[in-house]
Amino acid sequence: MTAAPLQWWRKTKSRGGEHMGHYEKRHWEANSSAFSREGRRSGDYRSYVPDLLAENIVITEENSAAAALLERKILAFSPLISQLGMESLARLILRGEAIASSNIEGLQVAPRELARAELKEKSGTDPRSTAGDVIRNIQILEDATSKLANAETVSLADIVDLQEKLIHEETWQGIRSGQNWLGGSSYHPLAASYIPPSPEHLDVLLNDLVKYLNGAEHGPLLQAALVHAQFESIHPFPDGNGRIGRALIHIVLTRRGLTQGATLPLSLALATRTDLYEDALSSYRHLASPRSDQAISAVNRWIKVFLDACQIALTISESLKNQVEQLQADWKARLDAWYLREHHRALRIDAAANRLREQLPNLPMFTIASAAQALKVSRPAIENAAKDLVAAGIVAPLSIGRGQRGWWQPDLFDLISGSERRLASTQWDTLASAPRRAVPNALTARALTHAQRVIAGKDPEDGAAS
Repeated sequence: MTAAPLQWWRKTKSRGGEHMGHYEKRHWEANSSAFSREGRRSGDYRSYVPDLLAENIVITEENSAAAALLERKILAFSPLISQLGMESLARLILRGEAIASSNIEGLQVAPRELARAELKEKSGTDPRSTAGDVIRNIQILEDATSKLANAETVSLADIVDLQEKLIHEETWQGIRSGQNWLGGSSYHPLAASYIPPSPEHLDVLLNDLVKYLNGAEHGPLLQAALVHAQFESIHPFPDGNGRIGRALIHIVLTRRGLTQGATLPLSLALATRTDLYEDALSSYRHLASPRSDQAISAVNRWIKVFLDACQIALTISESLKNQVEQLQADWKARLDAWYLREHHRALRIDAAANRLREQLPNLPMFTIASAAQALKVSRPAIENAAKDLVAAGIVAPLSIGRGQRGWWQPDLFDLISGSERRLASTQWDTLASAPRRAVPNALTARALTHAQRVIAGKDPEDGAAS
């Protein structure tokens, strides 16, 4: 490949003396190892080199106001998770987010299989499956948000470390040294839909990205939107760019204090309208002077799509919170009624069955060992508690693996699956428009109706439009 000198990029200026995004004309030499004539093609192509992110970003008044309003809504919602003792909701949302992020990468897995794999891993059994791969994605996302959210600064080495944890093959680890591309042939970039900057530009672009990520020039949502779009445009790794790019959104939002209580399920929202998402990212990759009308329009189009996805993700989180509260109240009523009927006395508040019931959102699928460890009670007490919950119709027995017994709570998995199904519809309603991608089975009728009303902006109690 013929490389363009780095100085050319540094000297590329707009009329106002600012850096500009631009294309570089480059040449691809034929790949002699390709089997087909098409694969052995050679020719010229254009790679895109974006603006420096830490310079001259102009946000429209409309997007600025929309972001500020949405941030206030998110800040009001996050503390409710801790205040209501619903930290488990964050785990449910994170599980759904990891599933959606993996679905985008082509790893299809149902929530139930994911939880089964998680239990196998905790019991010392290696879940060699797609679900096992998704479990690792969850752990990476959790590690990233917890570690980097509390770090004084995020370094480029931190981001590289995330990628290396995600990608197990050493060949594909670290910042790329060759040209990559999206779409087209696997042998050459000549028919690609997007070609990121060549390797010699990565050092400048990535250090600029990290500089912006560590600052506070814009509010959290605007910063997350720009970090994500810039990272996806740079595409610095041989593999894992999509998952790392989505993780960076959560890192920014958590570092800025916006999502301390729960993770917004943004991948669920972004996974549906992929055409709109990709088109907006393409718009972000403009060729104009940063302060020109064309550049402002292009960047703010992407920001509008991102903010819309954030609003949808918040609505999903609020709906899940309400439904988990309803489920917890229903479980308590069912267990109390069953116990009184069977034993002619009320169940003690501190009874193992009550404690296990309260922890079900944290333990949607559990074994005796995992529940005993979580509740700090004996295994016989957990076994008796599980029998009580089965008899009360709250949990169901399930085979985890060879010689392992477990239990699961179907309603909780319905909530996650239902969110995926609804967000897989372009109208956010699978009754009105069919899902556009693979999704789990249908949500229970009660939860589906509730979720649809919330997304439609209607009060779940009286049905009045908000």
